[in-house]
Amino acid sequence: MFLRTFAALSLLVLALSSPAAAAGGKLTYRITQVTNDLANHFNPSINDLGQVGWCVAQGTVYQSYSTVLQEQVLNRSACVAAAGFNLKEMVWAQVVGGHSQVVSSRRGQVTRDAVDHLDPAVNANGEILWVQPVKGKTQIFSNIQGQVTKDPVDHIQPALNNQGEIVWVQRVYGNGQVFSNRRGQLTFGLKDHEQPAVNDAGEVVWIEKISASWQVVSSIHGPISLDIVDRFQPRLNNVGVVVWSQKVGQYSQIFKAVPELW
Repeated sequence: MFLRTFAALSLLVLALSSPAAAAGGKLTYRITQVTNDLANHFNPSINDLGQVGWCVAQGTVYQSYSTVLQEQVLNRSACVAAAGFNLKEMVWAQVVGGHSQVVSSRRGQVTRDAVDHLDPAVNANGEILWVQPVKGKTQIFSNIQGQVTKDPVDHIQPALNNQGEIVWVQRVYGNGQVFSNRRGQLTFGLKDHEQPAVNDAGEVVWIEKISASWQVVSSIHGPISLDIVDRFQPRLNNVGVVVWSQKVGQYSQIFKAVPELW
């Protein structure tokens, strides 16, 4: 199945005051729907060229696509999708010999030990992250840095930038909070913060519940939009363009938000 169309839908959302805005300017996000076919699209990624990758599910068939190739680039029965996508390299997890292993579209199988490796991510320098169990707790590993986290709690949903900063989620008093290997705890409060991503400027995005819906929030600009719709799996590039998945009718579609100053 090939992507049939890119939707023309585009809307301008709530203006947010930006610390980076020049001389009284305001930051807005121009939101565009990227996919618009009769399938579920999830796990989006975006690289610094603005090229987007995602996974498509039709029934029990899973495939990965990218806007740069305009065609199917993977076909895996256990596709976890374009969890990382940078300058045409994609990483995903698939079952090999009874365990989930990290696989690269350029380098082939990356992990080989007899445990499950999940939540892969890759940056432009070729550093790959994943999580795997150690003594009953989920820890973050890197193909370059080795074991990144070692404290006896679960660390999930890792993401990284090209400077080696890694962000993830762990529980604090029952709530999911975002942490950084360089800055420590980044989010606080009695609500869950999930699915973080970070760019080279140190901007972090995540999702949290606002007015009964899951919204994408930027550490610099605040919520990207406040309309009542659930948004999931945000990712961003180094110019602050954010992608995510959200329901449109029956199916999950990929959206992109481009920051603009007014």
